Amino acid sequence: MMFGALAEAATLGALLPFLARIANPEAVGGQSFLARQLAGFRLTSSSDSLLDLTILFSVVAIIAGAVRIFLAWATN
Repeated sequence: MMFGALAEAATLGALLPFLARIANPEAVGGQSFLARQLAGFRLTSSSDSLLDLTILFSVVAIIAGAVRIFLAWATN
């Protein structure tokens, strides 16, 4: 059950920067943590970083779903 909670927390953690980037792409530069992470990956254009955040969120959501399916299977 702890793995399921961690997977859900990771999904929420990936969702917030994704939604912030969609809502206001210019404002993300003011958020120091996300701006440093994007600069670390050399992402300067908003379309590149939005695509990467979309892929990151998708992968995390798929992994969280797989963890939930595994936990449902393991408990029955």
